[in-house]
Amino acid sequence: MLLPTIHVTMARCRADGGEKGAITLLQDTFTGGVSEHALTRKMTREEALEHYGGVSTQVYRMLLRNEDAGRYHCRLCLIGANKGGWKNPRDVLRHVKRDHFGLGDTCTSW
Repeated sequence: MLLPTIHVTMARCRADGGEKGAITLLQDTFTGGVSEHALTRKMTREEALEHYGGVSTQVYRMLLRNEDAGRYHCRLCLIGANKGGWKNPRDVLRHVKRDHFGLGDTCTSW
C-alpha cells in the first residue's frame, strides 16, 4: 500500500478545515516519513515543554483537543466534525491513523 506524503496529508487537512497549529506539527513529526512509529513515539523533552505543558507522552497526543467534558477530538478535522468525540485518546489514534495517514490495522486471521 502506497502511503501519501506528509505534504499531501497536510494539504488535505488544510482543505478539510483542520487546525493550522496541528497541521504545522505534522512536518516536524514525520521527518523520516509517515509511519505508525513516528506517530506513537514518545515526545522529546523539547516537544513536551513546547506543546504539552512539559508532560512527555506520545506524539499523537499533540494532535488532540480535550474538551471540558473529558472527550477528545481530532485537531486535524474541522471543529465539530467529530460530533461527541472519543472518551479515550487511544481511540482517536485509530481515527488519525486510518483517516488521515492511511495506517489502518489489518487482520491476519481472514
